[in-house]
Amino acid sequence: MRVIQLRRNARLITVVILGLLMFYATYSIMNDDYGRSLNVPVLVEGPGNFEPQNLEQRSGPGEGGKPHVLRDDQQNDVQQSESDYGMNMICSDEISLDRTIPDLRPEECKHWDYPKKLPSTSVIIVFHNEGWSVLMRTVHSVINRTPPEFLEEILLVDDYSDKENLKVELEAYIDRWNGKVRLLRNEERQGLIRTRSRGAREARGEVIVFLDAHCEANINWLPPLLAPIAVDRTVMTVPIIDGVDHKTFEYRSVYQEGHLYRGIFDILWVPCSHVGHVYRGFMPYTFGKLADKKKGPLITINYKRVIETWFDEKHKEFFYTREPLARLLDHGDITEQLKFKERKKCKSFQWFMDNIAYDVLDKFPELPPNIHWGELRNVATTACLDTMGHSPPSLMATSHCHGFGNNQLIRLNSQGQMGVGERCVEADNQGIKFSFCRLGTVDGPWEYDEKTKSLLHKVHKKCIALHPQTNHLSLMPCDYENTYNQWTFHPINPRW
Repeated sequence: MRVIQLRRNARLITVVILGLLMFYATYSIMNDDYGRSLNVPVLVEGPGNFEPQNLEQRSGPGEGGKPHVLRDDQQNDVQQSESDYGMNMICSDEISLDRTIPDLRPEECKHWDYPKKLPSTSVIIVFHNEGWSVLMRTVHSVINRTPPEFLEEILLVDDYSDKENLKVELEAYIDRWNGKVRLLRNEERQGLIRTRSRGAREARGEVIVFLDAHCEANINWLPPLLAPIAVDRTVMTVPIIDGVDHKTFEYRSVYQEGHLYRGIFDILWVPCSHVGHVYRGFMPYTFGKLADKKKGPLITINYKRVIETWFDEKHKEFFYTREPLARLLDHGDITEQLKFKERKKCKSFQWFMDNIAYDVLDKFPELPPNIHWGELRNVATTACLDTMGHSPPSLMATSHCHGFGNNQLIRLNSQGQMGVGERCVEADNQGIKFSFCRLGTVDGPWEYDEKTKSLLHKVHKKCIALHPQTNHLSLMPCDYENTYNQWTFHPINPRW
């Protein structure tokens, strides 16, 4: 979710750095003096001028952002919906599209008067095969909690969905808003960034806001984002992102302190603006023809294009150590991106790390080199250690070695940390599991002996073993002759 000021007739340039989507757009009808003539927000004794006067007290499933727990006899339907959508749509469908959610703003935020003259806004929502109630709850929350004088439009951009209820039914449903909600459709799958760019080109507002299709705008969320832009058009403002549980739809705080990062544009995190976001359990759909044009995982290819365009050689290794298979991917032609970087005299990535992301390495230090990586096969069964597609923290298991890496790509670094992507392999009395790595650490308890083929946990002084009957993974006394205790790293040669 980003708020960006636009200036008329210039090209939208999208730059992705370290997972932060920063849309550098210049397409505005406002002149440079627009903000100088405005009053700034004022702290007042009573409620602020855009605060709701009488908040409705409601009861029902999910009201107040409370978790909604379904009956046992609904669980089969729940599993199917999570498989189809990456979230519990059975739960979502039982919750009102206009449900109430908790106001998680600091108390001071309720006492700000914002300027009455703020730029008009286009809210752009890209979707592909989104669940109906989640998509519509996003739209309803924006309509219900946005001062109408600032909301130019909600622009729904369909990235080639094929679900029936997102066709004629959707077109009929949005008619109730008399043109306030517009719908655009792609004629083929374009992906998130191209589709957002199309939305930006079609937008009528002076400012555009990108929201995901599974969000809930909170109370008085928009004026705090617009006020800094009205004063300084080089500022991009970002709301605090709250979490919405993908299983129960509980709305909860994921608080970030306000920051101002300085670069080509200033990026301002605004504590008085909150938006809830449903974090899917997994990505429930493919990329269709987009994926057919590339060999390999499309998201990793996109990451590599960013890395090879913007990172210097030193920082490229940060990525390739964590994602070693990415070295084998063809990221395509980036000549135009490199020319743009040179033409605009962009600052170095080291400058970005020193001035923008200066605290990243405190929490995510450089990883030591991998001494082993690949499929980790059990000698007795030839099956591979696998996360089984579960979300961390979860128990690991073994399964048929598929040769594509992903959830079977295990890496062990020189300081004993064993990982799968961004997660770490750990062990406790339940078994072998993968969990979130401890922030600021790169070491771990694991030691691999190529001669005995054993994986030793140096703290527990036991080895990873596979139970012959149950196939359960656990730590057992090291038995160097037992093939169920033996493991080998095998290189991955993906069949893309």
